[in-house]
Amino acid sequence: MKRHSTFRPAGGELRARFAQTASTDGEVLVFVEDLGRIKERAQQLKLAALGRLTASIAHEIRNPLSAIGHAGELLREERRGAMQDRLLKILADNVARLDRIVADILELGRRDRMQTERLSVRSFCTQFVESFAHGKDVADGVVVLEADNDLGIYFDRNHLNQILWNLWTTPSAMPQVRPAASV
Repeated sequence: MKRHSTFRPAGGELRARFAQTASTDGEVLVFVEDLGRIKERAQQLKLAALGRLTASIAHEIRNPLSAIGHAGELLREERRGAMQDRLLKILADNVARLDRIVADILELGRRDRMQTERLSVRSFCTQFVESFAHGKDVADGVVVLEADNDLGIYFDRNHLNQILWNLWTTPSAMPQVRPAASV
């Protein structure tokens, strides 16, 4: 007797398992399982384990990174020459960069809690540009915003804000590059 059989009705995948009962009159128990739900649960368990591992690694990185940053701050308080100042700035900048990377990795583990909503592209970009320009001293006319009033997207507001912020601040780390933006 075949122990299980898989079939695909419209919209899903089911598996039927058969088990003979102890009775002598040939009774059979049939167990029907929704494989889609089983696969979905397995994926959730994998993602949860990956999230825990990621968080653990990120926290393990943050501890020595914090000590390096603190040591740099203590060195900055001592008298030193121009070369030490330059090296301490490089140290501080890279500690901050690594800390942002760790924060981004931790944020990836939280993506399952995204709040997707319909955003007006024009309204969202206007608010973003105003916030960004105010915090970064961007001159008027550097950013030109042209979008239809009714153009919309479905996205997590905070995630989109973080993506744009990262894209727009990365060039500022290289002052020799002066991009103009048109949205």
